Amino acid sequence: MKEFGREGGENSENVDEDQTPAPVVLGPLGGYWRVAVIGGLLVATLALQALSGVGSLDAIRAGVTLAFMAAAPGMALMGLLRLDDLLLELSLALALSLVLETIIAMALLLLRHWVPSQGLIALEVVTAIGALAQANQVTKLKQRIHHPGAAPASP
Repeated sequence: MKEFGREGGENSENVDEDQTPAPVVLGPLGGYWRVAVIGGLLVATLALQALSGVGSLDAIRAGVTLAFMAAAPGMALMGLLRLDDLLLELSLALALSLVLETIIAMALLLLRHWVPSQGLIALEVVTAIGALAQANQVTKLKQRIHHPGAAPASP
């Protein structure tokens, strides 16, 4: 069975059948950089949401909430794909964030329960689940790197 990208093309002469896969690069913070960025935005949004009665923080709360809504939900889910191109990953994360926000807003409208703060809570829950899944994925990847002889159990 042919592997993806092996049926010919410009890179086919440079690929050796006995070549070992490239080493996995985890990046800054040992692969947890996405989770750290998402967690920082999530914690800041939750903290400022809890302080909604303080009127002097309105501009800061709006800026942090918009930054969270623009980046965090998409990064939480796109990080699971582990794309090699950071610019591609960030642009797809922005698009996915907008899609998730639109789906949640439309669901709230269709249910005739339009409460924007509850839509933000739904986004925060989706983001937290994605960030936890990413942390789990990085942990398993690190275990695989440190124990290369242990093959995963086949179902």
